[in-house]
Amino acid sequence: MPERRFSGEEIAEILRLATSTPSGEASAALAPARDGLTLAELQQIGTEVGIPPQQVAEAAQALVVRSPAPLPAPVLGMPRAVSRTVPLPRGLSEDGWDRLVVKLRETFGGAGVVEIRGSLRSWKHGDVEVHLEPASSGARVRMLSRRGDAMALLVGGGVLLAMGGGLLSLAALTGEPLAVQIASGFVAAMGAGQISWGKWALPRWARRREAQLEEVARGGWASLAPPGGPPAPASHPDP
Repeated sequence: MPERRFSGEEIAEILRLATSTPSGEASAALAPARDGLTLAELQQIGTEVGIPPQQVAEAAQALVVRSPAPLPAPVLGMPRAVSRTVPLPRGLSEDGWDRLVVKLRETFGGAGVVEIRGSLRSWKHGDVEVHLEPASSGARVRMLSRRGDAMALLVGGGVLLAMGGGLLSLAALTGEPLAVQIASGFVAAMGAGQISWGKWALPRWARRREAQLEEVARGGWASLAPPGGPPAPASHPDP
């Protein structure tokens, strides 16, 4: 797979994230790169103008993760994921992050796992993941929950229903014994039951998760970083 090349707009944003003000020398050096630059090339230019390679790499990673993939499409009209994003005009302070983790543990009933990579932070527990990320202005807290068994419930149920219904029709047409017809009907009934369960359970799950994410968003944890401070502390021990 070819290495990703960052466009001119992406390069300008990486420089903005890596430094408080993009260097004029860097902007001049980037001008001829109409086909974009790889991370290694961008780090080389950053080194020439005094930006550490690790700082450039963290800024590039922040640019990639702050544009999350769209939520999975519904299956048979049923939701498979819910999300909530809280924009912050500045980064989150250390105290704010600690309060957020405490609120998440209280809301979802588990300690979860905290991960820190440079200025990026995340908390994961079960089907819930929360990310603190740089944004175009300030930072944001992005919360996401995916129902992993949604596809199995609905698509699997549809397969059972179609297979059982087909076997039942074939058994009736060919005069198969009653036991075969009953078995085929049972398979179809299992599929229909699985679909019905999914159509009841998934919206219920989505409503509950949306209420929990909203509760977290309104939890009073958003203690902002000082003006001019970084989007998030560079490092912090797992609370």
